[in-house]
Amino acid sequence: MFENLPTYLNVLTYQCLWIPEPPMSEKNVPDLGGKVLLVTGGDTGIGYHLCRILYSKHGSVYLASHNVKRGEAAIKRIKAAYPASLGRIHGLYLDLEDLASIKASVKAFTDRESRLDVLWNNADVMTPLVGSKTKQGHEMQLGTNCLGPYLLTELLKPLLQKTAAIAPLYTVRVLWAGAASIVFFAPTGGVQMDAGTGNGKDAKPVPQWSQIQNYAQSKAGNLFLADGFAKEVVGSGIVSVCFNPGSCFTESGWHMSGSELLQRLILYPAEKGAYAELYCGLSPELTAWHNGKYFAPWGCLSRTRKDIDEEAPVTNVERNAPDEFVEYCRRETAAYL
Repeated sequence: MFENLPTYLNVLTYQCLWIPEPPMSEKNVPDLGGKVLLVTGGDTGIGYHLCRILYSKHGSVYLASHNVKRGEAAIKRIKAAYPASLGRIHGLYLDLEDLASIKASVKAFTDRESRLDVLWNNADVMTPLVGSKTKQGHEMQLGTNCLGPYLLTELLKPLLQKTAAIAPLYTVRVLWAGAASIVFFAPTGGVQMDAGTGNGKDAKPVPQWSQIQNYAQSKAGNLFLADGFAKEVVGSGIVSVCFNPGSCFTESGWHMSGSELLQRLILYPAEKGAYAELYCGLSPELTAWHNGKYFAPWGCLSRTRKDIDEEAPVTNVERNAPDEFVEYCRRETAAYL
C-alpha cells in the first residue's frame, strides 16, 4: 500500500481536487455534420450531456439505453434545447446486462446506418446490491461494465473498420469507461485472475470482497479491453482508449436525500465528465500512439498504478492478466456473436 502512496496523492490531487481546465468543451467542439456517433447510457448523467453536446454540433447521435421511456424523455429534452440543430438523434434499446439481447440492438443500428465514427462505451453500473447478477449469471459490474461493452464493440467492429477505411485517419474511435477507483481499489495487476485449468488457461476474474473493489476491477478490465481491441484492429486507423470521466454527480432519481445533497456539493457537474469523453472521442491530437492509453479528467493523458500499467502491454511472461482477461471476455461472449 505505502509504495503506491505517491500515486494515490497524485490522483487525489490532480484527478479529483484540482483538475486542469478541459481542452475540449461545448465551446470548441467542431461541426459534427455527417458523423454517426453512438453513446451507451445516454439517457442520464454524463452520457446525457455528451449526447446533448454532440447533437448541438449537428452530429447524428444514437442514445443507447435499457430504459426506453427514459431515453425518449432525454431525446425530447435535447431536441427542445437545440431546435436549430441540423443533426439527428435516435433512441436505441440496449441492455448490457443481457448478452443475448445485444446482437438485436446492433442489428437495429446497422439496419439504419452505414457508418459509425465514434463508439462511447459510457454506460456502467456501480456498487449494486451484493450478489447482483446479470441475466447470464455474471457479477453485475463485471458483466455490465466489461462483457456487455466487449460484445457490443465486437459486433460493431466490421462497421467501425469499414468507416475507418473512408474516414480521415484516426478519427474513428472506441472509448472505454475507466475510473479513478482503478488506482485506489483495483487488486494487484488490475484484474485478479484465477488459475483456470492450469497456467492461466480458461482463467476467469476472482470476485473481490467488496462491491467497490469489484467496480474497480471492472474498470481496470476496461483499460485492458481498450488495449486489447486496439491490437485486434491494428493498422486500421481506429483509436481505442480508456477514459476516466472524473468524480461527477449523476442523477439517479428525482428525489434528493441528504447523502445526494452532499454529493452535489463535493462532486463535479456531470457535463464536466462529458468534456473528458469529448476530448478522447473527437480531439485531432489522438493518433495510433495513444491506443490502449488511459486519460484522466478532463482529457489528460495519464497512468494508473505501476503494477497495472506494467501489466498492460503484451509480454512473453508465463501469466499475463490483461491477455487472460481479454480472452475471458472473448470466451464468455462467443455464443452471442
